[in-house]
Amino acid sequence: MVKETSTSKNREKSLDVKKLKKEINFELPFRENIDKLSKKLAADYDIKFNLCQIKGGRRWSYTAGYEGLMVNKRKIKVNDKLGLVVENYSQLNENDWDQFISLIKELCYN
Repeated sequence: MVKETSTSKNREKSLDVKKLKKEINFELPFRENIDKLSKKLAADYDIKFNLCQIKGGRRWSYTAGYEGLMVNKRKIKVNDKLGLVVENYSQLNENDWDQFISLIKELCYN
């Protein structure tokens, strides 16, 4: 579960995971799907994210997603080997992030 301590008054949209799932084509390489989701979240929610490989516990190495994150970065561990680095995390609530992380996990294991 992802925990957020601050709240944002800018949350106008709720994440539509069903709509995001329609953007995914499991026949495409994993990285292409992550890049598609990254572009969709940037366009619809002003959220930019990278999927990173976690190396040695502390080093997060870019794998896919939005290139060039600048501010308000937050790290979210997806599993022991992958994590998300997110800009504008507060645009979504905890439940939306939980659903999005589940979608990322589904992509990882398919």
